[in-house]
Amino acid sequence: RGRKGEGIAVKLLNQEGYKIIDKQITFPGFLFENNKKIEFLVKPDFIVEKNGEKFIAEVKTGAVALIQNRNTRRQILEYSYFNQNKTVLLVDIESRKIKKIDFNY
Repeated sequence: RGRKGEGIAVKLLNQEGYKIIDKQITFPGFLFENNKKIEFLVKPDFIVEKNGEKFIAEVKTGAVALIQNRNTRRQILEYSYFNQNKTVLLVDIESRKIKKIDFNY
C-alpha cells in the first residue's frame, strides 16, 4: 500500500510542478533529555523543489492524511523543525491533493 501510494504521490507532485530531488532521505535530529543529548534520525518520504524552493513531502492515506490527526501533525512538525522550513507538503493519496501545511513558530 505504501509503495503504491508513493508512486501516486510522484505523479501528483510532478503534475503540480514539483521536481523530486530525493526520496526516503535520512537526516539527523536531536533533543536533550535531562541535559543529555539524544540523537535520532528523521526520514521523510520526499524532498521536492518548485520555483527554487525546497520542501519535505510526506505521503499519507486514509484518516492519517488529515492534519487533524495528531500523529501526522506531530510528524510533519518534526520534519519542519529539523529541516528548518516552516512549510511541509502533505500528500493525501485518497483525495489526490497536495496540502501545503505552514507552521508559525
